[in-house]
Amino acid sequence: MSSLSPLTRRRLLIGGAATAGLTALAAAKVASSQGKNVLLICADEHRADFLGAEGHPFAFTPRLDRLAREGVRFPKAYAAAPVCAPARASVLTGLYPPEHGQLHNNYILHESSRTLIHAFAERGYDTVCVGKLHTNTNGDYGFESRPETGMGEDHIGEIRRALKKKRDAPGQLVEADQGAFSRTPGGKLWGAALDDVSLVPDEAVLQESLRFLRKKHKRPFFLFASFLQPHYPWTIPTKWYHHFDPKDIPPPRTDGQALLNNPFALQRFERQGWGALTPDDHRVLLARYAGALGWLDENVGRLLDELDEQGLREDTLVVYHADHGEMAGDKGMWLKSLLFDGAARIPLIARWPGVLPAGAVNDALVNQVDLLPTIAGLVGEPLREGASGQDLSATFRGERPGPDHTFSVEGARPDGVAPDALMVRSPRHKLNVYRGRFGADEPFGELYDLQEDPFEEHNLHDDPALADTRAALGAVGEVFLASLRAPKHELAKRDGPIDDD
Repeated sequence: MSSLSPLTRRRLLIGGAATAGLTALAAAKVASSQGKNVLLICADEHRADFLGAEGHPFAFTPRLDRLAREGVRFPKAYAAAPVCAPARASVLTGLYPPEHGQLHNNYILHESSRTLIHAFAERGYDTVCVGKLHTNTNGDYGFESRPETGMGEDHIGEIRRALKKKRDAPGQLVEADQGAFSRTPGGKLWGAALDDVSLVPDEAVLQESLRFLRKKHKRPFFLFASFLQPHYPWTIPTKWYHHFDPKDIPPPRTDGQALLNNPFALQRFERQGWGALTPDDHRVLLARYAGALGWLDENVGRLLDELDEQGLREDTLVVYHADHGEMAGDKGMWLKSLLFDGAARIPLIARWPGVLPAGAVNDALVNQVDLLPTIAGLVGEPLREGASGQDLSATFRGERPGPDHTFSVEGARPDGVAPDALMVRSPRHKLNVYRGRFGADEPFGELYDLQEDPFEEHNLHDDPALADTRAALGAVGEVFLASLRAPKHELAKRDGPIDDD
């Protein structure tokens, strides 16, 4: 086995379904799907369990629930990294952050990077990005066009400045909101009820996407519609801002005991001052987050309706996902950059009438790096681009099991050594290994049985009964780390400190 490439060794040792042959039925489906359209919708910071389809107690997502009823939902999908820029670059390239080089939010995805979008363009697709890429440059990355949406790389600052200048739309804040916002670290979490949504980028993302779908298409298209919500700031229509009454929102599971076995998470909790938030503060933040998600859901519904209106439903593969999740008060914390499922797990729904089973819930392990190779396989345009992600098209169709493991990294290092944190996920267990700058002189770990403990409250890392499980997952993690390849381009950073929130 030593003569095999690191990527091949990884796939042989950790399992997966990428190399088996297609059945005659599957081959026929692929042949019939040649040249079909792709609508890839991306949300920002959508926590995976905030879906009616997942049984969430108050999230209002009827359009996404409809999409799930008409397609396949994947409840075990994960971000390659639980933070914006590295995760989005992993979708574009099919590579993990240590491989594509956008290690954190203040790194740049090299403008010469070849992405999997280039491959779609070369196969005759009209490739269009509407909205946020977070590459920290204005490169095209294989997209033939990127309509202006006002969503620059410093979009949050732009929104703040726009609101300050627009005196007739200052936002409607109740007193409780002002108090809750002021107690978040640096006032980072905030929002405003707007009657004029032209102030914020998501309305432009919606309108530009609708405009594109209404065109007369002479060739298949790949439309990447990338929304900002429910990422803060929750600058959203008034009806959604006040859709949820904080008094009706159950408080999150904020038991700080769950952090005691994780020095890094505990250090972050204390450094960022999340302990200043009261239960009522969490309710306010959850109400505004859920309202932002409601607006996003409405916008997704309008895209789906437009597909129907234009007669594109049967010819378009729709994939909905998020770049990462959101702690949303879980363990008393907000934001992301953690390997807990709240931050690392993502919603993933795929719909294609006649090709993908309707109303299915597929427990396969899926990663962001798999998305574009899988989409290419589904539309009959297999990629041979050296991606780390696998073509899981047969898995999406329900014809083959998924991989045995998937991974997420946090704190990828520019010196080429192992990232500061690594998640190894099997169908039942999750092993998190922390090292480097994450608050410990020696590596430490967490092991969770997610079947019995979905909220990750009981660390079983030192349980003798699970010693073999821990060792096996650790070995898989080492194989994964050894398989990572160096970036093809020199690393580049923006000025300023690391933004890990």
